[in-house]
Parts: sequence; C-alpha cells; structure tokens
Amino acid sequence: MGWALVCFDQGSLFAAEDTARVISLSECLKKAVDYSPDLRTAALEQQRLKYAKNETMSAGLPQISANGSFDDYMSLPTSLIPGEFFNQPGTMIAVQFGTKYNLSGTVDVSQLLYNQTYLTSMKLAGMMMSRNDLSTEKFREEVVYNVAHLYYLTQAVLAQKENQQKNLARLDTMVTIAGHQFENGLIRKVDVNRIDVNRMNLQTAIDALETIYRQQLDMLKYYMGLDPSEEIIVPSNISEQLLTPGTNPSVDNHIDLQLIRKDKELAVTGMNLVKAGYLPSLAAYGRYNYSSQDNTFNFFNKEAQWYEMSLVGIRLDIPLFDGLQKQSKIKQAKVQLQELSIQEEETKKMLGIQLQNAARKLKPSRDAWVRQPGNVKLAEDVMNVASAQYSQGMITITEVLTAHADLGDSQVGMVKAMVEMKNAELEYLKANGNILSVLN
Repeated sequence: MGWALVCFDQGSLFAAEDTARVISLSECLKKAVDYSPDLRTAALEQQRLKYAKNETMSAGLPQISANGSFDDYMSLPTSLIPGEFFNQPGTMIAVQFGTKYNLSGTVDVSQLLYNQTYLTSMKLAGMMMSRNDLSTEKFREEVVYNVAHLYYLTQAVLAQKENQQKNLARLDTMVTIAGHQFENGLIRKVDVNRIDVNRMNLQTAIDALETIYRQQLDMLKYYMGLDPSEEIIVPSNISEQLLTPGTNPSVDNHIDLQLIRKDKELAVTGMNLVKAGYLPSLAAYGRYNYSSQDNTFNFFNKEAQWYEMSLVGIRLDIPLFDGLQKQSKIKQAKVQLQELSIQEEETKKMLGIQLQNAARKLKPSRDAWVRQPGNVKLAEDVMNVASAQYSQGMITITEVLTAHADLGDSQVGMVKAMVEMKNAELEYLKANGNILSVLN
C-alpha cells in the first residue's frame, strides 16, 4: 500500500507538471511589473497629484458666486439725528429708516491678474508629479531586481533537484549491484547499509529541494498576481546569455541620486514660494445687485419697484509685515537644502562603492562559471569509471561513494556558480542604473 501511495503521489505530481505552464524570465518580470501593488499605488498617486494640480490651477480661473437675501424687519432700525435738522438745536431726534421687507440678489465675479505665489504653486505641483514619476521608476527597478533574483534562485533549486534525482538513479543501480554482491558473499552487510544511508540522505535532500522549489514558485505567482492554484514551472536550464552591464559604468544617473536632486529642486521651489509671499498681488472684480424694498410684500406684482447696482474694480494687496513668519520658513528651506546636499554626496559615494564591488564580483563569477562545466564533466567521467570498476569488483564501495559525493559537489558548484554570476550581473546593472534592461 505504501508503494502504491508513493506511485500515485508521483503520478499526480508528474501530471501536474505536464499541464503546468512554463514561465520565462521576461514574461515573469513583465507580469510582476504590471501587478506590483507599489507600482499600482504610484499610478494612483500620480492621478491624485494631477487632481491636486488642477485644484491649484483653479485659483487662477474666474471665481463666480451668487447669493440672495430676504429681510423681514420686525422693527425698523433707529438712528439718532441732530435736532438742528428739525429746528430743535441741542437735541437728538430718533428716526426710523427703511422698509419692512427687503429682497435682493447679487452676483460677484473676480479674476486673478497677477500673483507670484499662484505661479510658483503651479510650478511646484508639476514638479511633484515629476518626482512621483521618479519614485515609480525606483519601484519598477526594485520589482525587476527582486523578481529576477528569485527567478534565478528557483531555477537553481530545480536544476539541483534534477541533478540529485540523476544521482539517486545512480545509487539505485549501485543498490542492485551491491545486493547481488552481498548475496554472493563479495561484500559485507555494512557496505550495503552505507549505500542505503547515502540513498536515504539523498532522497531527503531531494524532498527538501522540492519543498523549497514549490515555495519559491508560490512567491513568483504572488509577484505576478497569479492564482495560487495555477500550475507554473520554470525551465531548469538557466540562460547562459550574459546580461549586458553597460559600457560606461557610472552612478550619475542612478535613480537614488535623481530622487535627491529632484528633492533639492522641490526645496528651492518651496523657498521661492515663500518668497513670493512678499510680492503684491493684483485682482479684478465686479458685482451686480438687483434689489427691491417695500413695506408690503408685493415683490412679484407689476407695481413692485426694482433697483440695479453694478460695479467693477481692481484690488491690489500689498503684504507689509507677517511677524517674520516667511523669514523663518526660508531659513528652514535653506537648512533642508544643506541636508539634501550632504545626503546627495554620501549617496553618491555609497553607490560608487556598490558599483565598484559589483564590478569586482562580475569577472570572477563569470570565470568560475566557465570552469564549472568542465569540472562536472570530469567528475561524471570519474563516477562512470568508478561504477564500472565497482561492478567488476576492482574497487571498494568507499571509493565509489567518494566519487559519487565528488560528483554531487561539482554539480552544486556549477549551479552555485551560475546563480552567483547572474546575481553579480543583476547587482552590477542595479548599481549602474541599468537594471530595467533585463526587461528587454
């Protein structure tokens, strides 16, 4: 029953792999970029900033408002008039003016003619959108780097699992040979047990690699936004095509430096925005009023008297003193600029070190990869010869197991060298600011 369950389980696994879809690195990266929550959030933020810019722009468009009022005086307001107007010098006469009912409607129109604060605010809003574009670019670079790194690791685990499965098949052959030799009294039981122990350890390692492989596939599906139940696989043969690192290694256009420089531009523009508050502003305005007054409520009769009032004008606002508030804001902006300058200098130094370290790792990792296939071929030849000699009784099981272990080590070394080379390329591209070239 145990063997039946194992066979059924393996058959289900193979059937799933047969129907699984192969995901290439290019497809994986493109899907991850399209699905990335950070990039989708950045796109929404760009939309929000666009609306915020429109809000700022609205202050420079005509402002129109209308209002109406109806007043019912329960008692008319009283004013005191000197008695001289009524031949009663030295006295104050109380007089009520106005009508009981008053109805009026007013339309106010204003148009900003010049305001430097408004103009600088519009420039600042556009720069905020440009800054968000840079943030989006940084998110895209991080997605490409992280997903490409995970993709190569997944391929490495799969390649190592396949190597171990081939090695397991070799050990199965050795188990059969050792069983016949033990029956014929050519080897001891302990030699058979040693092969079994190696086989059990190898099977345990394969099972662990399968678990890691499935976990990494789940992470790739998450990054791509795929349904967890969808079956995908990655090719075990890691592409030997070298990623082009660029001919002019430099950090000047690195996204981190671009962000800092944009922050410095924003700080300067913010300081100019404060300075604009010292300048006068000019606006035109107009008003139209239509009203009627009467002691009886007959506004909608033909006899009702209506009166018009209209005016236009220009208003000049000159700021005189704000308690040194703007001066304090300008000083804060200057300090922020100094902080950003320090940050830019230190970031450039660190990026230079990262680029230098990545360049140092690139060539040795490629040289190591060039050597590894030959090393694996040599270990396979040694293993084949050892297996043949063992089957003929020319060498001991210890020598065969040693050759088998050497082959496994060389296979691990080859996969490790390939992954290290790919990671070195990714690190160099990232430090050089060209990581997005992997998408092509």
